[in-house]
Amino acid sequence: MADLRTFAISSGRTGTVFLTERLPALYPQLHAVHEPPGSRSTLVAGNLRNLVGRGSRLLRAKWRLELERRLAEVPSGAHYLEVNPMLVPVTDLLAEVEPLRLVHLTRHPRSWTQSIRTFKASSRFRPVIDFLPLANPYPTPRPEGWLGTDQVHKALWRWRYGNEQILALAPNAERYLHLRYEDLFAEDVGQRDATLAKLLDFLELPPCDDPAPLYASGRANPAPPGARVEVPEESIAAICGSLMAQLGYSPVPDPAPSAASVRGTAEEAS
Repeated sequence: MADLRTFAISSGRTGTVFLTERLPALYPQLHAVHEPPGSRSTLVAGNLRNLVGRGSRLLRAKWRLELERRLAEVPSGAHYLEVNPMLVPVTDLLAEVEPLRLVHLTRHPRSWTQSIRTFKASSRFRPVIDFLPLANPYPTPRPEGWLGTDQVHKALWRWRYGNEQILALAPNAERYLHLRYEDLFAEDVGQRDATLAKLLDFLELPPCDDPAPLYASGRANPAPPGARVEVPEESIAAICGSLMAQLGYSPVPDPAPSAASVRGTAEEAS
């Protein structure tokens, strides 16, 4: 069973596949898994529990059993890294992990929303993901006017909810590291390499003398081609503004979301 266990949590589309595939190729002592089997059902069960307020005992037992099975498969001396955005609705279960090492990955809500609305989900779930009510992390209770809210605005609420959940979990972590997608994949090589060095140090991995090969193949999990998604600036400010400065993004006004900004319009979502 792994001696070192780290969970990398985000709202998704933040370089999670990069962490799972590229780093272990360079560091064999890193045993990384991305959304391991059982994650989707844990996500759905967590969303349902959060809505109805019941089922924590069964959910905890399910998740612990699956985690123990994964840890039992980790080679001796390896560092277990679980990269799993699907844990956002069940961060209370992660709070019980001792010791908890937590990597919090974020991305600007504008580019994140554009990416998630183009990618949506893995190819298996992409055609139906918008029609499955519990298949994505969304806030509980739902914001006012939720049923009339378009998918772009729902995504902004998802960004806010996911990062609120992770920030609330952070005090339970023995070690916590926040990394921005924009820094880990910065065009400025110095900024990019410095951010990668922080991650390697956190994971107790040796420094990388030449990080360039890690980035040479382009994006590890690009979104499919699609129409550009427009994200209204006023909606970013209204829904996500309260967290943006805290996470290192340009401060924006933080008015209370109006009914119009929450619901959005079909034209804004197209």
